[in-house]
Amino acid sequence: MYQTSMVLKKSSVQSLLNRFVFYRLHISVCSLCALWCSSNILSVTYSISTWLIVSLSITLIYQLNRLSDVHEDSINSPVEHEINVQNQDVIIGASRIMTVLILTLALFSPVFIKFLIPLIAMGLAYNFRLIGKYRLKNVLIIKNIVSAFGWSFSTMLLPELANNYIISPKMLYLFAYMFLGVMSSEVIWDLRDMEGDRSANIRTMPITFGRRRTYMFITLLNLTGIAIISYGILSGILNILWATFILNNVASLVWICFLSNISFNRKVSHQLLGLQILVLIVIALIFQ
Repeated sequence: MYQTSMVLKKSSVQSLLNRFVFYRLHISVCSLCALWCSSNILSVTYSISTWLIVSLSITLIYQLNRLSDVHEDSINSPVEHEINVQNQDVIIGASRIMTVLILTLALFSPVFIKFLIPLIAMGLAYNFRLIGKYRLKNVLIIKNIVSAFGWSFSTMLLPELANNYIISPKMLYLFAYMFLGVMSSEVIWDLRDMEGDRSANIRTMPITFGRRRTYMFITLLNLTGIAIISYGILSGILNILWATFILNNVASLVWICFLSNISFNRKVSHQLLGLQILVLIVIALIFQ
């Protein structure tokens, strides 16, 4: 009886976690962790509106992604695809509400209006065919650059710009490091989604250059991230606490070495993202 109860409890928790991921809510959590991390590292306090605008904007783009990735998701993740189709009206309604909230909050900050609208437009162009035949997601490497820039700018630079409109050297180091980290993760997800991406005519690095070269590129991105942090510490711009960032690179490199010998699926990729979120939380606590 006890064992049955534990199995049912485990099953229900697993089901809840799966839905949390399928609804892309883990992305929202990741954006909040990134904001918390940048706030502690830069020793600044963000307003409640900043937290809401940035997290809602990232959530909005990823909810719209659930509507745009119909073909590839039907192959890469049939269960998630089915949930998205069943909840299409809910996703559209929630996206409209988030858009109204974002624009309403942004009206009180000229900086957000100036930078946020282009970022959201970039996210829309990533997901949908706004001009011409292709969306940005279909363009080799550009898809990864756009996603990495959007994440890095909105969580590392935009909040501070909204605070005092000054870009410090530490902010630039933080932005550069986050850009490389997100770029690395995006290319890793491309390894996972090769089958659906190929069917949807999405040109990714693994499809175009093969797995081996893609692993080399991911390794290069992580080594570059380590080099940037190391140079900042040695030049005296960053303090020794910044060395904790290298934990994320080590985790990614170890994971890549492990992934090269196994079948890479969505469960494994979510575990990697969970590990990266955990590293962000550890870094934020160290700088607190």
